[in-house]
Amino acid sequence: MYKIEVNESKKAFIVIVDGFIQEEEGMQFLTDYKSNVSKVNPKEYSMIIGGENLVVSKQEMLPVLGQAISMYMDTGFKRYFGTYPKSAIAKVQLSKIVKEKNFDVTFKDSVNEILEIL
Repeated sequence: MYKIEVNESKKAFIVIVDGFIQEEEGMQFLTDYKSNVSKVNPKEYSMIIGGENLVVSKQEMLPVLGQAISMYMDTGFKRYFGTYPKSAIAKVQLSKIVKEKNFDVTFKDSVNEILEIL
């Protein structure tokens, strides 16, 4: 499950990902992401990726997660913030992909903590 929202007052583009992402849901996410990004100027917005409730991904879904991170980077947001999953294994998976992609993201404990510093 995912949710995309725009916080205009904080200039934040927020993506919340919960649970386990299925392939078909991933495809719908891409469509929704592109639609929502077209409504903002990414150079003026920070992106927040909330993943506290993300669970372990199947091995075949890890490249899809990597592609999502590449897409976020290509969008060109002003800054990137994220929250680590509570699951230790999911955190390791995410950390590995972030490192492989050389993704410049600042991790905090919660989306609310990130919003407070924007």
